[in-house]
Amino acid sequence: MTRLVCIGLDFTAADTAERASAWSEDLLRALKEEGRILEGLLLTTCNRSEVYFRLPPDAETPSELTHPKARVYTGTELALHLLRVLLGLESLACGESHIAAQVKACYGEGNDLCGPWLHRLFQSSLKMAKLLRTCYHPGMEPSIPRLMVDMLAPASAQFAVLVLGAGEMGEETSRLLLSLPLSRSPQRDAETATDGEATPRTLKPAVGSLVLSNRTPDRTEALFSRLSPRLERESGPNVATLPWEQWREESRHFDAIFFCTGSPVPLFSMEDARPGQQVFDLGSPPQVARSAEEDDARLVALDDLARTAEEATKRYRKKLRRLEEEATNAAVSVMSELETLSGETYKRLVLLRAERIVADRAERTSKRTGTDEETLRRMGWSIVKALLSPAFAESDPHARRLWKILAGELEESDDV
Repeated sequence: MTRLVCIGLDFTAADTAERASAWSEDLLRALKEEGRILEGLLLTTCNRSEVYFRLPPDAETPSELTHPKARVYTGTELALHLLRVLLGLESLACGESHIAAQVKACYGEGNDLCGPWLHRLFQSSLKMAKLLRTCYHPGMEPSIPRLMVDMLAPASAQFAVLVLGAGEMGEETSRLLLSLPLSRSPQRDAETATDGEATPRTLKPAVGSLVLSNRTPDRTEALFSRLSPRLERESGPNVATLPWEQWREESRHFDAIFFCTGSPVPLFSMEDARPGQQVFDLGSPPQVARSAEEDDARLVALDDLARTAEEATKRYRKKLRRLEEEATNAAVSVMSELETLSGETYKRLVLLRAERIVADRAERTSKRTGTDEETLRRMGWSIVKALLSPAFAESDPHARRLWKILAGELEESDDV
C-alpha cells in the first residue's frame, strides 16, 4: 500500500481564516525531517486548504495534522477527490477552471517535500483532469468572478468601478464587468410590456467607468492593452488605469471595488468605505477587513458567497453529471498506476541495493584473493539476478512487501 493520506478543509467546513491557519509548509517540513511522514504537500486555494502526505510503514497520522472539521481521504477515494478538485467539482463555483492552475502552482512551489508517490499522483491527476475537461466538460463554467459580478446590486445610474489586481481573477472580473449590458429604465420596460401591463424588467448594473490598478504597473498596462481591442470595437465603459499608490485616496469615488490581489494581509477596511459603496473581496486570505458598523456599505467576501453558491450553480451542476461519472472511473485508473509505480519503484531500489552489495563484495574479495574484481562482480550479479527473478515475476501484496524488505524500507518480520 502507498499509505497516502489527504486531510482537507473546504468552504463548507470552515471559513477562510480557519482554513488559512490549519496547516503550514513548515509543519510538513518538520514532520518529514523527524521521519513521521515520508513526503508531503500543502495545497491552498480560494476554496480549500489540504495536506497530502505519505506515512511510514505502521505509522499513525501525526496529531499535528488532524483537525476536528477536516475530511480524510485514502486510497481510491483520495485519487477521486483530487480529480474532483482539479475539475472544479468541489469548488464554490462548481465546474470552474481556475482551480487547476492554482493546484498546479501549489504543486510547483511545494514539490521539494514530495517523493515518488506524490509526484506521480499529482502529475497523473493533472494530465487526467485536463483530458476529462477537454472531453466531457460542458463549457461556459461559472467562476468566483462571475458569481461576484452577479451579486453587484442593480441601479438605474451607471457605476464607477475599481478593480485591484491584474492576474487571472482581475482580468476575468474586468471582462465580465465590461460585458454587463446597460441598465434599462423601469419606464421603458413599462412602455414595452405586453398586454398593456407594466412588467418592469430586473435592472442589471451598468458600468460607466472601469479603473484598473495593480502593484506592478507593467501588469496593469498589459491588462489594459488586452482589453483595448474590445473597447475599440464596442461602445462601452470608459477604461483607465490608476497608480497603485493612489487607489486608497481615490477609493471613495467608486461605487464598487473588486479586490482580486494575492496580498497575504488585508488591504482595506470597511471602516474606510463610504455609505452605499459595494466592496467585493475575491481574495484568500481576505483582502478586506470587516468593521462592526459598515455605514450602509456592503461587503461580499468568499465566505458570504459560499452561502449562496450552491443555489446559484444548481442548474449547472446537472450538466456536470457525465464529467462526475468519468472522474470516478478515472480515479481507479490513477490509483492503479500509483500501485504499479509502487512495485516498479521498489524493484529498482532492490536492484540498486543489490548492485552496491555485489560491487562491495567483489572489491573486498579481489583485495583478499587477488582475483579480477570485474570478473567477481559479473559472477555475483548473475547469481543475484537469478535469485531475484522469481520474486520479480509476482505482483501480489506479499511480493511487494518482499521488495520493500529487500529494498531496506521494511525490517523482516515473522508475518512475511
